[in-house]
Amino acid sequence: MSTPYEILGVEPSATPDQIKSAHRKLAMEYHPDRNSEEGAADKFRKVQEAYDLLSDPDKRRQYDQQRSSAAFGGVGFNMNDIFGGVRWDSGNYPVRGENIVVNHQISLNSVLTEHSELVLIYRDDECVDCRGKKLKPGCTDASCSACGGKGKIHRSYQRGAMQVNEVRACTSCSGQGRYIPAHSRCEKCNGSGVQKSSYTIDMKVPAGIDSERTFIARGHGNIGRNNGPRGDVIIHVSVKRHEQLWRDQNNPANLHTIITVPFVKACLGGIVNVETLDGSTTVDLKECTAQGQVYTIDGLGLPPLGGGPRGNLSVNINIGIPIAITDAERELLKQLEGIQNDGKTNPSIETSSG
Repeated sequence: MSTPYEILGVEPSATPDQIKSAHRKLAMEYHPDRNSEEGAADKFRKVQEAYDLLSDPDKRRQYDQQRSSAAFGGVGFNMNDIFGGVRWDSGNYPVRGENIVVNHQISLNSVLTEHSELVLIYRDDECVDCRGKKLKPGCTDASCSACGGKGKIHRSYQRGAMQVNEVRACTSCSGQGRYIPAHSRCEKCNGSGVQKSSYTIDMKVPAGIDSERTFIARGHGNIGRNNGPRGDVIIHVSVKRHEQLWRDQNNPANLHTIITVPFVKACLGGIVNVETLDGSTTVDLKECTAQGQVYTIDGLGLPPLGGGPRGNLSVNINIGIPIAITDAERELLKQLEGIQNDGKTNPSIETSSG
């Protein structure tokens, strides 16, 4: 079984920044929205679980202590002891519920202001019929004969010169000491004690957020076992692609757009409309505006994450060439061509080039 450090590809001495960087890289590589290969989703889940452990100082310290103890022949450990997941070998000890990982997209327009996003999830909750008891009304469970109702199996063996006494959860009753006969199981949850239900999280999103941000709703995930705490909900937030605008790679507060203007308008200059996040505005083109020329509108970008004045909007000019022209337009263009040719034969130009 790979350790959290091996899963993220970092050394046990890695700094929090190195762990965060490794997680971000692997999360993007195996994200279900980016990688449809078989096994990618499972790798993504393992990466998230490893990061959840190693990014929490208390969980990481506990894991390192147990890891060190195991290396010197001490008590064995299980990663699930620390960061959740359903463990049927946990006996009667409380077990933290599984984390839930969801992807949530927001619009570019919503990045303008701090706002709330409602995130719908489906999680394990206590069964409403049996209240988590797993039994039909009026039915009882029975003592496990394999472990005598203790829920644990004791085993002794020799490891070199050391006598090892090992205690493991009984596999017959999943460490509970008791089991529920088939005819006594709750029909709604089939004896599991849990059922799926919908749940909405009110997520606060700051203004200026960029893509690939992660929010964690602590204690809102799947219900724990044996009165253990709930897991977390890990929400990966991304910004939807806008039809006309895109963010600057170096400064996400700045925006870019492209507008196509007719050839004549580019030559003569004048007012053109530009669509922004704030609605329509105008740009006054100069005469002889060139292909690819950029006009900047201050303050019509996005607010930077953390606060501050809004960025700028860069308007990139694309000069449109008609796919067909009328006879009148053709005649005018020929007249323009003649004027330009006359200019090329101007004596002063010939003299300067000679």
